[in-house]
Amino acid sequence: MSAGDAYSPVVNSLLTMGAGRSRATARFTPDHVAWPNYPATCGLGEKDVGELATMLGDLALDQGQGPMAWARVHAYRSLGQLKAGAAGKELIAAFDTAIRQKDDRARAELPVVLDMIGAAVCEETIAGLQDRALDPYVHVVLASVLAGIGQTTRTLRRRCIEALMAALQRGQQNDPRLNSGLILSLKLLNTPKADKLIQQVCRAGLADEQILQYALRDSGAAKGPAAAGPGLQSNP
Repeated sequence: MSAGDAYSPVVNSLLTMGAGRSRATARFTPDHVAWPNYPATCGLGEKDVGELATMLGDLALDQGQGPMAWARVHAYRSLGQLKAGAAGKELIAAFDTAIRQKDDRARAELPVVLDMIGAAVCEETIAGLQDRALDPYVHVVLASVLAGIGQTTRTLRRRCIEALMAALQRGQQNDPRLNSGLILSLKLLNTPKADKLIQQVCRAGLADEQILQYALRDSGAAKGPAAAGPGLQSNP
C-alpha cells in the first residue's frame, strides 16, 4: 500500500504540495502568518485531525523523494491552524523526535503550533511536562507554552500555575534548564505564592546562573524569609 492510500483525498493532497512556490513555504519560519492557509487551500477541517496526526507520526515520509518529504511539515502546520487540541500528544511526540533528530525546521515551528492551539492543548501539555521520557528541552518549551495558556482565563491560570509549581517542586530531579524555564514561566504569570519555592530552587543552585541571579534579585530572597508556600521535594 502506498502512502497516499492511507489517507482521504483531502489529506492526501499534502503529500503532493511540496515546498510550493512561496519563499515562506520553502523555508522554515516560526512566523505562522507566513504559512499557507491549509484549511482554505486544501479544504481541511476538524474531521481530518485524526489523519493529520497519523501523517505527523509517519517518519518514513521524511525519507521520501520530492514533495512527499514535506508532508509532515504541512500536517503539523495544519493542526496548528485547526487548533487541534486532540492532536496534542502527537505534536509533543513529534517535537521530541525533532529535538533528538536535530530537525531544525520542526524544532523551530512545533512550539509555534502548540502556542497557536493554546488552551485546547493545556492538559496534553501538562501531561508532557510530567513525562520523564521526553527530552529536557521539550519540557522547557512546554513550560513556556503553559505560561502562555495561563494568561487566557483565570481557571487556566490556576491550572497552569499548579502544574508549573508541581514540576518545580521536583527541582532536585530536574534538568537545570527545566528549572530555569519553570521559574521564568512562573515569573511571567506573576504568582507570589511561588516565591518560596523559587527561592529554595535558587538557593540550592538548581537553575542556570543567570536565572538564579534574576530570580533572587526579583523575589528579594536575600532580604528575608520567603512567603508561605510549597517547597522542594526531597530526593527519593
